[in-house]
Amino acid sequence: MGRQPIKGPDASNENHRASGRAGGRKRPLLNTHRRRRPFPHASSRMKALFVDPRRLETFRVVASSGQISAASRLLHLSQPAVTAQVRQLEADCGQPLLVRTARGVRLNAAGRVLFEYAQRIHGLLDEAALA
Repeated sequence: MGRQPIKGPDASNENHRASGRAGGRKRPLLNTHRRRRPFPHASSRMKALFVDPRRLETFRVVASSGQISAASRLLHLSQPAVTAQVRQLEADCGQPLLVRTARGVRLNAAGRVLFEYAQRIHGLLDEAALA
């Protein structure tokens, strides 16, 4: 007796094989149902935020200067590169951090919180460099 087709809309014969057990039960070739979390100690409810230090420094300089063009000169980057880093940081955080105006940028509530952390981290890195 040959292989029986698997019934169902998403089932395909290429991804399954007979288990050799009585009853002809099929099982997947890969263990896709047993994926491990990248950080098993982290709760499934806890959302971890991983921030690229360069993006955080770019955000700190933009927030300090109030203008993307001034920040780009200070960081020796192009304006599109600075804008892209700030937008990527906002995407990582899941919310906007800056209010963009015709005269520059200013921090919103979430941006003020992150800016305080960025200032503290920058100070600690400076302190560690001097040690």
